[in-house]
Amino acid sequence: MPLPVGKRRANGLPAVVESLKEFRHNFGVFSESSLSDMNWDNVVAAGSSVVNTLLPVPPEYKKSKRALREYYRT
Repeated sequence: MPLPVGKRRANGLPAVVESLKEFRHNFGVFSESSLSDMNWDNVVAAGSSVVNTLLPVPPEYKKSKRALREYYRT
């Protein structure tokens, strides 16, 4: 099942976010910070909440938390 040409990333573009800091920020926005006070010892996060926040965000949605939240909710 090849990906349509319009949905493919251009060669050389990153496939995941560039830093752990960016992932944590994205995950916090995606989860509405509901997990920020949780003790993460012996806990594994999995599924779309992790995959979605690992993917690079288009530049127009990086302007603010509100824009990033809108990106994740649509």
